[in-house]
Amino acid sequence: MAHAFSFRPPCTPPEEEPMKHYAPLSAPPPPPREDPRLLEALLRQNQILLELLGAFNALTAALLARERTHNQK
Repeated sequence: MAHAFSFRPPCTPPEEEPMKHYAPLSAPPPPPREDPRLLEALLRQNQILLELLGAFNALTAALLARERTHNQK
């Protein structure tokens, strides 16, 4: 059985480069000035979260130890 092949001409390049269709990017805005009060609040919040995580880990360890001793009896 014979197959008919059709050859297409190669794609023609666009008239102009694709990147020229986009507007140039402007420089990013300068970073905001850091407020010392905000940094202090974030440090306090971080310390509280670390203490809470430590308490949670201690409670979890105590419960697991209690469960192990209970299961051994």
